[in-house]
Amino acid sequence: MPLSSRTSIVAIFLGLIVWFLYPSFVYYVQTPSELRNQIEDGSWEYNAKLSDHEKALINRALKEKSHAVTLGLDIKGGVSILAGVDEEKIKAVFKKRLQEYDPKRRDEVISQIMSGLKNRINQFGMAEITIRKMGDSNISIQIPGLQDINRVVSIIQQQGLLEFHFVNEEATLKLSPSEPEASSLPEGSSLHYFTQKNEDETLTKTAPVALFDKVELDGSVLTNANVYRDNVGQMAVGFDLSTDGAEKFSDLTASNIGKRLAITLDGNVISAPRINSRISGHGQIEGNFSYQEGKDLALILRSGSLPVPVEILSTNVVGPTMGKELLKKSFMALGLGFFLILAFMVFWYRSFGFIASFALIVNVLMIFSILAQMNFTLSLPSLAGIILTAGVSIDANVIIFERIIDEFRENKSFVLSIEGGYQKAFWTIFDANITTLISALVLAYFGDNFVEGFAFTLFIGVLSSMFSALFMTRFIFDVLIKWKFIKQYRWWFL
Repeated sequence: MPLSSRTSIVAIFLGLIVWFLYPSFVYYVQTPSELRNQIEDGSWEYNAKLSDHEKALINRALKEKSHAVTLGLDIKGGVSILAGVDEEKIKAVFKKRLQEYDPKRRDEVISQIMSGLKNRINQFGMAEITIRKMGDSNISIQIPGLQDINRVVSIIQQQGLLEFHFVNEEATLKLSPSEPEASSLPEGSSLHYFTQKNEDETLTKTAPVALFDKVELDGSVLTNANVYRDNVGQMAVGFDLSTDGAEKFSDLTASNIGKRLAITLDGNVISAPRINSRISGHGQIEGNFSYQEGKDLALILRSGSLPVPVEILSTNVVGPTMGKELLKKSFMALGLGFFLILAFMVFWYRSFGFIASFALIVNVLMIFSILAQMNFTLSLPSLAGIILTAGVSIDANVIIFERIIDEFRENKSFVLSIEGGYQKAFWTIFDANITTLISALVLAYFGDNFVEGFAFTLFIGVLSSMFSALFMTRFIFDVLIKWKFIKQYRWWFL
């Protein structure tokens, strides 16, 4: 291949590296840490104190975030949650579907729950979550960067079952204010409560109300939901209905003007407004809730209900201080490892060592650029894979340089020595890296999420190291030969 063609390929690769790493540079370097924290926990949306400049920085960072390397739970801290699903409730789902329960089909419901939770938490503003099944019916949820564990637990625990019931006014008036549970209700009605959310995201029952058991409409007809301020400045959640749902809701409200229609979420009454006129494709839920509560409610409605509610078995918060300390130590290890490798190569191989060092730097930048383009979540095991890749990359260069020296000792010219050195080293490097790639694939297939991160970065790193060792260093040698640099300073190479 002509040198001009290889120059074009190298220029394209270096340009792509800069292009792919630019979003990470914008997000982690140019965006102040305070604003980055607000982006990660979603608080920027209701922060009225942000200046126009800060809003511009946030919008720019949000645009670049999807193409930046993200940091995992073990690096920047966050929340780790273990949730469980009651098998009896799963059986009830199949009974409701008039299907026979089979333990093998339990995974079907678990998968639906995992998909629903991922969709729900993604809308919560956490794009780097990791959700995986553990055991038969447990689900592990990891959310890097989040510290508000009460809020996310509240989001996860809610089944999100939205229903519309008419209020039984007569039965509600007969409820005992002190002991409403002791009151007898007519058949076809049941006791429900208005609720108020506390600071720790738990619910407190307030006013009791009797509702008819018949579900007039449910959340399956909703197509969208958003929080906004109504005409009097109170927070409200507006929702849109599907074509079929709008028609049913229109008929329902037109024939029941004057009655109260209660809106319940997981059996708790959100509001019970009186129907004053026909309502068609749009409606709103009013309540005494804050912007954040309204936003969470809209989020749950948009993401839909889970087949069964989940139970929180354990929670763990990894503090940001611990994450920063681990990140600092990881990059110190990465930097020290690179320094020692580069120092040895320069000391032992002189100019060859400088060429290998340049190829190593390009190799590492190439790995990070690929990970950034894939929005990969960087964890400690994946960092270990990158560090290991540095050694693999240098190993290939050592093989090439030793072959070049062997060729030169046979009294061949420098050009022929380089040619022969690369030819003889190629298959040795190729075979060695193929076996490493196979090992990485096996680890990725059989390992858990943490091992997968290590295996993936190792796989990408081996491929990029082969390119940098066999193509990039050869390109540098050819440029130096063309410029007659090696001929002039031959003593510095051998």
